[in-house]
Amino acid sequence: MRYKYSANDLTSKYVKKNPNAVIPTLEIDGAVLTQSLAILEYLEETRRDQGTALLPSDPVQKATVRNICLLIAADTHPIQNLRVLNKIGADFGQDKKIPWAKVSLFECALLILLALD
Repeated sequence: MRYKYSANDLTSKYVKKNPNAVIPTLEIDGAVLTQSLAILEYLEETRRDQGTALLPSDPVQKATVRNICLLIAADTHPIQNLRVLNKIGADFGQDKKIPWAKVSLFECALLILLALD
């Protein structure tokens, strides 16, 4: 699939395309899509015949991939989010941000390894 990469720094022009002011955003087929999992599903459904599939065809393997994606999106990313880390720093001290982030990353890594077992 051909694409054009565009670096964005959450300028007002970018926020007009994506009012959530988050990355990623994909402009495709006349639509503006946001959120990694929504983009993955859209590309899987509309571009599967254009090259390598993004998800396995086996339902159990596909569920495993979705499990791992959700571990990252729902369990790890919210804690790693810059807004959350800045709030932790403001409320509890800047020195508390990194230990907090490391613990959540370590826990997610373990869950992913268990999901792959």
